[in-house]
Amino acid sequence: MITKRRGFFMFLVCFIAAMLTTGAVTRVDAADKRVTIKLFGMGYTQLTNFPGYESRTQNAGDFLHLMAEKFMETHPNVKVEVEMLNPNASGGGTSQLDVEIAAGNIPNIVTDNVMRLSKYYGEDLIEDLDSHLSDEYKKDFLPGLFSPGNTWRIPLGLSAHFVVVNRTAFEKAGKLNLLPSSESREWTVDQFMEAARAINNPPEMNATMLFAKNQSGDLSWMSFFWGFGARLFKNGDYTKTTLNSPEGEAALKFFKNILDQGLCPPSPSSLVDDDMWAYWEQNKIGVVGGYEVLKEFSDKQGFDAYFVNYPSTPGNENPPLATMGESVVVFKTDDKAQLEASIEFAKEISEIWGPLMQVLRGDYPVRSSQTAKVPLGPESQAVLKLIEKNGLVDFGLSSPKYYLVRE
Repeated sequence: MITKRRGFFMFLVCFIAAMLTTGAVTRVDAADKRVTIKLFGMGYTQLTNFPGYESRTQNAGDFLHLMAEKFMETHPNVKVEVEMLNPNASGGGTSQLDVEIAAGNIPNIVTDNVMRLSKYYGEDLIEDLDSHLSDEYKKDFLPGLFSPGNTWRIPLGLSAHFVVVNRTAFEKAGKLNLLPSSESREWTVDQFMEAARAINNPPEMNATMLFAKNQSGDLSWMSFFWGFGARLFKNGDYTKTTLNSPEGEAALKFFKNILDQGLCPPSPSSLVDDDMWAYWEQNKIGVVGGYEVLKEFSDKQGFDAYFVNYPSTPGNENPPLATMGESVVVFKTDDKAQLEASIEFAKEISEIWGPLMQVLRGDYPVRSSQTAKVPLGPESQAVLKLIEKNGLVDFGLSSPKYYLVRE
């Protein structure tokens, strides 16, 4: 996929240049009120080396400065100050932002994963954008992304959670027959455990990996619950969680069996998703709950990633998939000029930089007008078919108190 995606980069560079120079981006008269806004964003390592801007995006967080500089070029009355958040900090970066807010350093715009952003929505710090976005604008996004109660953020990309298999490792071990077929992409818990035991040979090859030091990447392992029939919430009732159930207990026993049988590195409570990434890049994991970007890593290292669904138990076949993604939000402010500039900048991030972020992160497109700018390979298309067939699980993301549950 990496070759195909990279083939689109020059097209995207030309697209960005056109948007920034042909008037597609609204220009503000320099005589307008001077305003300063603050952009906070996560310093993701995969958002580096932006095509056409490689020399300016060598380090994590450089892209935030690039977006700010381009916005200021077309909006000379606006000054954008940038602050980078560390995604590996305690709380997945939210504790760092909490400290800034407590100290009075309030952001105007934040780009981050919607699961972390929901915390500030729950604290009533985020502007509801419904009245600021036209119906035509909202219709360009995938159905449901701007459903009632979900107009507090502008999605920048969509990622699904599924199981990623190191197909090359199974092929070398002569165990491809233990994997789900390319037609169904489904398997049972028993089949998963059989495949895990067959490939396990630590430290050279760990069957799988669990990590739980912070919330980052938590859906990667939480999605195993769906195949047992467990749900975090049920029927849209966000007043109580429902994981404390026989189905949830069965899922916890499944995790314990993985640990007891030595099928993953020890002490998952001390590991984060970056540790999983490192193991995967070193070709030391056979199968793991994950997402699209893992294929980008394996392609670079010369082994094949194969996307399948999470395993299921009898009566819970074809479990639904969980999706989430990056978004941009605007924090509330009483300064009208500051609010308007922030909303305009948030829309520009979606319009101009969104497709490039999706390609670099391996995300799915969220806007109909941008679909052609984000190519999907066969594995990604297989995931989309799973989503169409099995549907999406409601894990409470639209609840303003989801962040409390997640913490």
